[in-house]
Amino acid sequence: MATVTEIQDQLDPQGLGTRIRLIRRFRVSTTDTWYALGGVDARGQAKWVTSDNTDSATDQATDITTAMTA
Repeated sequence: MATVTEIQDQLDPQGLGTRIRLIRRFRVSTTDTWYALGGVDARGQAKWVTSDNTDSATDQATDITTAMTA
């Protein structure tokens, strides 16, 4: 189970806050629901997205990025 910091580091590796930024998380069982703001990867997007909290930080970041850019 990855921490919020580990997932955020995958979403914005330079730490500049210019890529996808996680704002809020709600956890129900094995599902995390995130409120995320898009940066250069999803300009103008602000969405609720989900990820499986038993996955690695990389897999969760991929799920979040895919949902933000869809």
